[in-house]
Amino acid sequence: GAAFVLGGAQGAAAADLGDYEAMKDAVPIYQPPSPTWYFRLDGGYSAFDASDMTDSLNGTLSDTSLDDAWSLGGGVGRHFGSRFRGDLTYDHRFEADAQNYDPVALATKDFGIASDVFLANLYYDFDFGSRFTPYIGAGIGFTRNRTTGGLTVDGGTNTDVAAAAMAGVSMRLRGGQQVVDGGAKDAPIVVDSGRGLYLDAGYRFLYLGDAETGVSTLTGGTISVEDMYAHEVRLGLRYDIN
Repeated sequence: GAAFVLGGAQGAAAADLGDYEAMKDAVPIYQPPSPTWYFRLDGGYSAFDASDMTDSLNGTLSDTSLDDAWSLGGGVGRHFGSRFRGDLTYDHRFEADAQNYDPVALATKDFGIASDVFLANLYYDFDFGSRFTPYIGAGIGFTRNRTTGGLTVDGGTNTDVAAAAMAGVSMRLRGGQQVVDGGAKDAPIVVDSGRGLYLDAGYRFLYLGDAETGVSTLTGGTISVEDMYAHEVRLGLRYDIN
């Protein structure tokens, strides 16, 4: 009797094991990635679109120009699964030389513009399971624009809305979460191989609002640089911290 019961139990266990093996082969296992915090460090070089400049007393200025500028910044962010991530960033944009001609005062006015930009960003990663991951993103925040005085213009400071749109590609240098094809597109296998280090390279379109100077010693008015837009080429590193 004992032998009969034992033999039946072994047969049932073997049948259960066979069913499990069949299910495992038929349906890939989905392991959702755990949210991961990261730090980032970025540098960039940007060119500005032509901006209108006006004197508060003399009106529109002519022959306006705004030179290219470098930027350096960083931030902290978090992965929300294998596709979405978001971060809070700060960038300091080094001084760019601005110049214009006042047809009323018959004089050239020059000064510098530097900015501190704070953004909340959201990205979508096109994760194909390879070392290279294209991404798109958008950001919203504010900027503090500072003008430095030139020979004929005093400096000033103002705060305005900032916004950004970006696209690029990330290269996984080591570790990180990887999507492994499990045989079904709706159920990928996600493997975490430790803290990830990524190199980001991309383009960012940045809106910086207006910049205001102090008083011009030539006219007694202030100068406004309206609707500054920058086209940036950026390079950065991201490092997962858990």
